[in-house]
Amino acid sequence: MKIKWPGGWGIAIFLLFTAVYACTAQRGVGWQDSGEFQFRIVAADYHWHSGIARAHPLYILLARGFVGLFPRGAAFYAANLFSGVGLALALALLGAVVMRLTRSRWAAMVAVVFLGFAHMAWWLGTVAEVYTWSLAFVMAEVYCLVRYAEQRDARWLAALFLVNGLHWSLHNAALLGLPLYVCVLVVAASRRGGARGGGLLAGCLALGLAGGGFILWQAAGMARTGAGFWTILQNVLCGDGYGRHVLGIGGFQRQVWLANMALAGLSLLNPCWLFAWRGVWHGRERDDRLMRRLLLALTLTHSVFWVRYFVADQVTFVLPTLGLLAVWIGWGVADTAMPRRLCGLVMLAGALCAVAGPVALGAAARQGEWRVRRARSLPFRDEVRYWLIPWKQHEDSAARFVAAVGHQLNADDALLADATAAGPLLAARQVGMLSDAWGLVTPWTGLSDSEWVSRVQPGVGNVYVVSPVPGYTPQAVLGAGVTFERDGVLYRISERQTER
Repeated sequence: MKIKWPGGWGIAIFLLFTAVYACTAQRGVGWQDSGEFQFRIVAADYHWHSGIARAHPLYILLARGFVGLFPRGAAFYAANLFSGVGLALALALLGAVVMRLTRSRWAAMVAVVFLGFAHMAWWLGTVAEVYTWSLAFVMAEVYCLVRYAEQRDARWLAALFLVNGLHWSLHNAALLGLPLYVCVLVVAASRRGGARGGGLLAGCLALGLAGGGFILWQAAGMARTGAGFWTILQNVLCGDGYGRHVLGIGGFQRQVWLANMALAGLSLLNPCWLFAWRGVWHGRERDDRLMRRLLLALTLTHSVFWVRYFVADQVTFVLPTLGLLAVWIGWGVADTAMPRRLCGLVMLAGALCAVAGPVALGAAARQGEWRVRRARSLPFRDEVRYWLIPWKQHEDSAARFVAAVGHQLNADDALLADATAAGPLLAARQVGMLSDAWGLVTPWTGLSDSEWVSRVQPGVGNVYVVSPVPGYTPQAVLGAGVTFERDGVLYRISERQTER
């Protein structure tokens, strides 16, 4: 029996969750990567400073097109909302996948509600980030796999490789599933044999390379500057300085890893994830064994990569795992054959837990006077609320910081900004919200130690930093024999007074 995810339902899911994320999206600039993306979107920066692996050119192109639909004054909100649109699209595709696998609209709805309100998904759907659109591509790839497993129609394999290539132009997470897709393609080509098999193999690979054209274009640009093959390959796969992290052999810090795992655990406040176990372990003898094996391999690949990718923002890479977990949830709900009313109650309970859980944890943290331990604190930011509450419509600490800096600094002053603070400052300056009369020095300016020290020497204006602590102020500056005096939202650098 041919079952389709009803177009009306898919559109309804997309519009409903787009509205949710539109209401809860951050209104202005954001800290760190979000601020960087906002700057890159309004500045049309398709390369950035961290290598091709972090360039995300297709994301920048699509986001610029979306932001262009809004007034210039709403550019930052539009960049944040674009993430919500990507997540809403991922949810519609998730529903389509579960419907194809289970023939159950209710199972699809439970899966959609789980993912749509999951803590990290919701959070990344309200700030400028690339991960929700990467998740949408993952869901599109799974849909192509499902259709191929159903019909063995080579056109779905062609679609799969084109989607994966486009995904690669958006985010390197596309490469995690590629070996599995190639194995499926090789088996399909070998079954066809001869010229037909060779044509299928060549055609699918060509479509994948065409979809990844943005990445290949940047790689060709490196080649034109004289870079060698292995240098280019490392830049494409790992970016600048992320090779050991990608391989999982460097960057591990126990406290940071535990904090990331705890933050990822907030996405499981919705008890619907318990159905995933039934989805994995039951129904293994049915006629969908091929799809189950493919989905299990894809889930393990993404989850293992996420758990051992030791970077400061490791938790953000959990999104593909959450999306694939949602597919297993849908399978598990369908296998239990629950009545519709019970499915509705499960869905409602899951949504309520996902919404109330962060609020309850935040209240408990305030009641117990619990604090987030960090090397430094950022102006105006409530650390507990920032990390626990996924909806960001009231999170304006970065915007308030930018406004305070603009009010405090005068012409000829200079600010040595760390990566967290530099993004929103660059974005605000790009759209004319900040004066360019004072100097802004960022980690991407490319200064040597001696050049950093020269920046703190007495001059016409004052020199400031955001946080005078290791990791946020260059060690060359910290060891330059100066003092740091709190001045407004910044620290002013002064010459150390010597005793006479």
